[in-house]
Amino acid sequence: MAQPVLDRALAVATRHVPAAARRVVPTRRAPATPDLAPAPAHAAPALAPGRAPVSPLRAPADPRDAARSLGAQRESRVGTSAPTAADQLAPDAERAPVVHVGAPAYGVRTVEARPESESGIAVAARTADVIRLGFSVAVPSVGALARVAALVEDALAEVGRDRSAVRVLLDLEVVLAGDERTARRKRSHLEYLDALAGLSWAPADTRVVTTADRLVAEVGEVARRAGVDGVVLHPLAGGAEVEAELRALVA
Repeated sequence: MAQPVLDRALAVATRHVPAAARRVVPTRRAPATPDLAPAPAHAAPALAPGRAPVSPLRAPADPRDAARSLGAQRESRVGTSAPTAADQLAPDAERAPVVHVGAPAYGVRTVEARPESESGIAVAARTADVIRLGFSVAVPSVGALARVAALVEDALAEVGRDRSAVRVLLDLEVVLAGDERTARRKRSHLEYLDALAGLSWAPADTRVVTTADRLVAEVGEVARRAGVDGVVLHPLAGGAEVEAELRALVA
């Protein structure tokens, strides 16, 4: 069983503290004078004059160990919501994600790429104006996609391209429901179909199943967590009629 993060942090904080500093050693005291009451049995041992009590939690630790402890705590928070470049933007620099429905309208000279490997990302970073990412068995969660988006940013930096010159979009399947109760039922149905199919990943976890009034907020949150500039919505069912409804909602 893995050692809890808090226990590891405490172990790091005391690792380099001398054994003598981890406990308070009583010092010799002069015999009590008759006019002084005896110290109670539970009183803390006296310290030498001019010395402050030493606490293991406040003992100085090796700076390198403190850095490793901080890294471990950050890693423990990665999973459901891996930190992305969008998380590190200042509030005044945040931009609302662009939302497309169906096929985005690009200019005639726009080069689009859909890389499926690191070598594909390297090529897209050199040539593409728009990079489209999507979920798959290799990228089965928002956290995994955020790491792919980080690879894209690294590749752009390596070839000397400005990140703002390239749009990174996420293809996202959407299911609209009339109310929250219906949305929960549809989510459960999609999860059941995944289990019935025996897939090695859960596509239902990467779909947005929501109501019309919550669509924009939930899609925007997925884009923020994934670290992309925008999303391309694809209705899982309903065809052109639902596409028209989605366009009206995100307009």
